[in-house]
Amino acid sequence: MTTYLADSAETRYVDGPDGERFAYRRFGTRGDPPARDAHAPGIIDH
Repeated sequence: MTTYLADSAETRYVDGPDGERFAYRRFGTRGDPPARDAHAPGIIDH
């Protein structure tokens, strides 16, 4: 079974101005450029 770095990162949440809730995961070292999946923008688990 393959283990991914994102699976071990803590899921954090931030509340939006209209009551919506956004989830994100932070991993790597501070100052690294953010990772983005160009095929699934805005989706953590798919």
